[in-house]
Amino acid sequence: MSLITIPESVADALEKYASQAGLTVSQFSLAVGLGAATLASIGIYLSSGNKNDTPYGPGPKGVPILGNAADLPKTDDYKVYASWAKKYGDFIYLTVLGQPIYLISSAKTAADLLDKRAMIYSDRPKMFFAQEMVGWKRTPVLTSSLDPKYTRYRKLFHNALRKERVRELAPLQEQSSHTMLKLILDKPDDWLAHIRYCIGAVITKLTYDYDMAPEGDEFVALAEKSADTFSQAAAPGAWMVDIFPWLRFLPSWFPGAGFKRTAAEWKAVNDYLHAKPYNTVKEQMAAGTHGGSVTSRLLTVRDGEPPLNAEEEDKIMWVVGAIYSGGADTTVAALTTFVLAMVLYPEAQRKAQDEIDRVIGSGKCVREGGRLPAISDRSRLPYVEALYQEVLRWHPVAPLGVPHRLTTEDKWGAYTVPKGSTVISNIWAMGHTEDDSDEFKPERQLYRAADAQDPREYVFGFGRRVCPGKELADAGVWLAIVTLLAAFKFGKKSDGKGGFIEVKEEYGTGIICHPKPFECSITPRASTSAELINTTFAADRDI
Repeated sequence: MSLITIPESVADALEKYASQAGLTVSQFSLAVGLGAATLASIGIYLSSGNKNDTPYGPGPKGVPILGNAADLPKTDDYKVYASWAKKYGDFIYLTVLGQPIYLISSAKTAADLLDKRAMIYSDRPKMFFAQEMVGWKRTPVLTSSLDPKYTRYRKLFHNALRKERVRELAPLQEQSSHTMLKLILDKPDDWLAHIRYCIGAVITKLTYDYDMAPEGDEFVALAEKSADTFSQAAAPGAWMVDIFPWLRFLPSWFPGAGFKRTAAEWKAVNDYLHAKPYNTVKEQMAAGTHGGSVTSRLLTVRDGEPPLNAEEEDKIMWVVGAIYSGGADTTVAALTTFVLAMVLYPEAQRKAQDEIDRVIGSGKCVREGGRLPAISDRSRLPYVEALYQEVLRWHPVAPLGVPHRLTTEDKWGAYTVPKGSTVISNIWAMGHTEDDSDEFKPERQLYRAADAQDPREYVFGFGRRVCPGKELADAGVWLAIVTLLAAFKFGKKSDGKGGFIEVKEEYGTGIICHPKPFECSITPRASTSAELINTTFAADRDI
């Protein structure tokens, strides 16, 4: 949401005028920038008048200079925006310091604009902190659609995550789910760490042919840190430098410039996380010891193709890194939401487990034909499918998605949508249109009306920015859910005093929203469950 920038060509003049004023360059930049921003914002406000009467769209009236900055919520922003939709409709117009912003709360409206008009709605807003300072400008997720690299990124993603390749991963995903059950069986209190490890292990094997260690793996810690930094760095409106890019001229020691130190720390983590495994694959390929991965496939030059240059290799490195950073954290968030829902809604858990026992026989011992579910069972488990879809709807992992940017002026009904507008899809609101939407009810998916949308049609994003790994995520989350349901009972944990530790439905902030930490009880749900888990895990080791 860039408003004022200071071109590099005026650096000498800045130093001259700052010296004349008895100020440092940083102090002079701050004063000039604030004055320019104020004048620009006043001009924009006066030209727009009362927002409720403008042709730009309905929305809450702002104030001079700040626009709607004071209206933006600090917590549960997606819920606040959903409440605004009840008053203003599903197409809301705001401004923040002159930057036009649109909030879309309807899946149909989002599809009409972001899908059908993807040519002009697929850009990303300028996020100076995330893109320039932390270095995320090289990741496909934040690359501008106007950047020539973007088209190449999409082709690389398509090559890496083709549907047939995802289907080939089924045995690896199933083995990983069995490992997850074994780890949780042995150490149930560490269930979240086990889920994170097993999801990460599948993706690192896919992307780098890297075998992740169950405990103490450096890659796990770095990847978790990187995912968290992305979620925070790319959050709209979280960093003042995104609004006033000239703040980057402040020295790191200057009061209020702590963001520069934060950016430097996060950039170092991200650069290392992307480069280390990528370079390891290249070394293994050169030595003839690499077993095969997405990275090696993309690096392999076919007959008649020109050799890869440094720029092309950089694209490959960041595409592969995006598969991990984009896939692992979102999948973990979805599965944590699943566990939370099972603790809070035991009846839904029971119905799903009854279906699994009836169709698969997971409640039986191995000698009686008991087994764990597989991906091939999916079509025979409609209630489990409905439960999975309800997890996606109830608390989508990215409730506001990643913002889009309009590259040219557009018309939506009677409204003019200005060029450069930031467009935010309220994915949470799209799944909360019914009176009982806050309740977790798989039945709403099982008996969905013909005109109601499958949550998978909107939770993975829209248009050219739809998640390229959605097929992989869809299969992975469903499989983890069905195997966890087959093996364990989820409930509230005893407080040791005859009662139970209460579990609250609370979520953190950021682009990706995880449930806040909670305690729960996870136990084998049948007398045969431990045997089934151990036998299946041992059989995997013999393959």
